[in-house]
Amino acid sequence: MLATTIDLWQDMFCGVGAQGSGLFGRFSMVVNDSPIPKVSLKTPKWENLRTRMFERITRLNEHPQVLHMTQEAEDLLFNWINGPKFEGHSDDVIGRLNLIAGRNALHLAWLHNKTVIDAEEMKGGIALGDYQFEVRLLNQPNVGNNIMAQTQNKMVSAVKRHGRLQQHLLFKKIHAERIGTPIAKQALAALVPDYLKRDADGFYDLTTHVSALPLQPQNR
Repeated sequence: MLATTIDLWQDMFCGVGAQGSGLFGRFSMVVNDSPIPKVSLKTPKWENLRTRMFERITRLNEHPQVLHMTQEAEDLLFNWINGPKFEGHSDDVIGRLNLIAGRNALHLAWLHNKTVIDAEEMKGGIALGDYQFEVRLLNQPNVGNNIMAQTQNKMVSAVKRHGRLQQHLLFKKIHAERIGTPIAKQALAALVPDYLKRDADGFYDLTTHVSALPLQPQNR
């Protein structure tokens, strides 16, 4: 388990060759600063929950269980992971999502005292997989190998996360003071019009065809 900030996460893998390595598919991310809709949960009574969970784990250690998927659950998982929403995305975004969904469905079936992983539990696992897909899209690490590519990636990521931004707010989001305003201005100018568009009020927004990061430097 690791806790970090968005800024540190984005810079953590710069210049280390992590892109396409399969590493990012190993992470299960939970983000508390995200535009993805959330639900409100009741605060559990942790003492009771901890006691019950430890009891269940102890029983499982003494009496292992094997839970198989029903055919309906298998079909749901197969059709989801091979669906159109994942087309065109890199393995850094969609890697191991089927395993994450299947594993969560297993956990849900166990928690609900099921003897099989049925369609209901698989739908729950898929919902968690969908969340993981969305947070990966919004929080792809910055893997640019030079300052220009890294700055451009940060700008596009900031607009994806916060929506349309004026230049001064965009520079604030990416901490342009750390890299210098001249570099930030050059990076922003190079992104227009292929990746970002500027409206009459001075707001920058994503172009309609922007897909996934990372970007290659656009030197103009």
